Amino acid sequence: MRTWIKLHIEILEDPKMGRLPDRLFRRAIELFLMAGKNDNNGGVLPPVEDIAWLLRVGESDLLDDLQKLQEVNIVHETEPGVWVVTHFAERQDADTTAERVAKHRNSVAKHHKTSNDNETKRYGSCNDDVTKRYNSCNEVETKSYVEEDKDKEVEEESESEAEAEIAAGAGATNNRHVSEQITTQKTAVQDTESEKQTQIGAVFREYESNIGPLTPIIAEKIGDLVDHYPRDWISAAIREAVAHEARNLKYVEAILKRWKR
Repeated sequence: MRTWIKLHIEILEDPKMGRLPDRLFRRAIELFLMAGKNDNNGGVLPPVEDIAWLLRVGESDLLDDLQKLQEVNIVHETEPGVWVVTHFAERQDADTTAERVAKHRNSVAKHHKTSNDNETKRYGSCNDDVTKRYNSCNEVETKSYVEEDKDKEVEEESESEAEAEIAAGAGATNNRHVSEQITTQKTAVQDTESEKQTQIGAVFREYESNIGPLTPIIAEKIGDLVDHYPRDWISAAIREAVAHEARNLKYVEAILKRWKR
């Protein structure tokens, strides 16, 4: 749980904040702090009855304050009873845009170098295949580190089984048969990986077009969503989040979980 939040100095020059009565200005700051109690809620506030109890105010008075703050887009109601601090997630991001871009590029470069070194050591003369395999990653930077490890484990397990069959084989004919199986298994793994990269790349573009800039953490989370939900669900959830002015990945994930239930 957070112990602090960012309070931007631009509030001093923000007309919608500056023109608030003192009581509503204080109420806005209190709501910011409540939204910050949970690191991963994307600015979603507790239920109205809980807020009223914490602030020791009546629910009707609190709802009146929320409505007035919604009129100047400081908070908004995404669905009945669910209130969100507008743009909270973006404003609480720990890094600036420049810092996020630099970290993302360094992480991708380091990851690609390690992956290429490992592939060269394992397959020797397969450098052309390795280069082709990672070209699409350079364009959309879509590969999830966790899922890539899983893909490699599947590939290594398939190779180990094939090598055991070769060692126990009775002749050249059996060896050729096992070799063909290895080739087929590698092709299947590469086809699955290519399809996954295409889907993740499409979701990346939708996210950047509708919600905000991509970060390594967001890229990894999107990869996980693609593994657990249909591609069309994710697109529909992004559109739903935009329609409710809740432009953050946590809100998209909450929609998907609700649909799945």
